[in-house]
Amino acid sequence: MNDKISVILTTYNGEKYIVSQLDSLREQTVLPNEVVICDDCSSDKTIAIIKEYIKKYNLFNWHLYVNVKNLGWVRNFYRGVNLATGDLIFFCDQDDVWDKDKLRNMILIFNDKKINVLSCKCQYIDANGKKISVSYSELPFSKKGNSKLIKHNFSDKFTYSIYPGCTMAVRKEFWDAIMYRNKVSKQQYLPHDAVTWKMGVLTDSAYELNEELIKYRLHDKNASKPQDSINRNFKKRSTRVKEIEYVLSQLESIKELYSKTKFVNVDILYELDGIIYFHKLRKKYLEDETTIISLLTRIKYYRDIKMFLGDVLAKKRKGR
Repeated sequence: MNDKISVILTTYNGEKYIVSQLDSLREQTVLPNEVVICDDCSSDKTIAIIKEYIKKYNLFNWHLYVNVKNLGWVRNFYRGVNLATGDLIFFCDQDDVWDKDKLRNMILIFNDKKINVLSCKCQYIDANGKKISVSYSELPFSKKGNSKLIKHNFSDKFTYSIYPGCTMAVRKEFWDAIMYRNKVSKQQYLPHDAVTWKMGVLTDSAYELNEELIKYRLHDKNASKPQDSINRNFKKRSTRVKEIEYVLSQLESIKELYSKTKFVNVDILYELDGIIYFHKLRKKYLEDETTIISLLTRIKYYRDIKMFLGDVLAKKRKGR
């Protein structure tokens, strides 16, 4: 395979763990053609550490860009992708540790041209680098299977189909095709991992490599915490309503992006409308604007029975 490989690493006040991540990139068995590092105005020693690291190891193809102003983690990743020149783009966080064969093993899978988005499994570690008991298979986005390569198809559970960005790689050609100027009509940026994975699923080109190729560090400063998704079943009504509003915003933006691509399938678009309508019904139910009967007619869209019961209990509780 002759594809050019880009790694996009975003940083912000990451001095505590950044060297471990940099080491794991430099020690890959197949090295990237470029590493694009976008720092979002760190106030600690992150920038100095990276500059010294690049100089120490003479990493001529590693490029550090420091934002003029703080963009936030979502837009910072978009900037990195726009700066990348590779054919395959690998997303990278500042506080994880990559297996030395992560690039090699995932690049080989991209020899299959029908694959546009690829994720891998990961092992969870704590702030001190010790393996923790949270199983990847316990998370809603994990798909079980014994196959080396697992395809993720569009289904009623599309809402819950998401993977951490740090496990992901995407063809740049596909990214450019699905993102028109990286914006939706509301001028809001979708998280890079959500839009990449969901558009891959919608276009029948999202796959998961069934290998743990990254140590995902969980600590109190994670930009997002996938383990939180385990505990979303029982929350108070107002919290659930806000979460539904966020989900609706994402799904409607994803729909808008998808509808404007060359990949659009009217049948999938129709099913996506059904999923969006389901979440609108959930919101109405929690706000006392519809009955439980309306939810029961679309119960297939719930992630599981616990999620359904969570809505019921949240409505029954006193207070909001």
